[in-house]
Amino acid sequence: MKDAFQAGASPLAAWGTSAPLSAAIFDGLGPAKPAPSGSNRPLDVAQLLERCLGSRQLVERVLKSFESRFDEELQSVRAELTARNVESLARAAHRLKGACANAAANELAGLASDVETAAREESFDRAQAAFDKLPDAWSRFLAASASFRNGTAS
Repeated sequence: MKDAFQAGASPLAAWGTSAPLSAAIFDGLGPAKPAPSGSNRPLDVAQLLERCLGSRQLVERVLKSFESRFDEELQSVRAELTARNVESLARAAHRLKGACANAAANELAGLASDVETAAREESFDRAQAAFDKLPDAWSRFLAASASFRNGTAS
């Protein structure tokens, strides 16, 4: 019997479940695409499935990795916002934005982008206002992720 690689299947689609999760999980994904204009979904399942070549297993791994790192990234942004360090805040928000984009968490990516832009413009009030919206957006993302895992989202 041929394995998935010998049968011509995509290496990502055949990726096993025994490999440890790490930030490198994002290395095999297709490029993050900007959300369509007006799209502010907590989780764009269709986009993530496309980037993961249709592999629900890989989508679940990406979501698990993202969910396990989100709080650390959020705390980094919070610390830099509190310190009012423009460059460090912009970098931390940029990292958070990238992680969110990799997971097709469009609403979160948009808010992180707002924090980054405000930081670069040295508008700490706007950065704080965008940051303050992240916990509710995170809750919506978690609900959408759970819905995907339970098979109730497309």
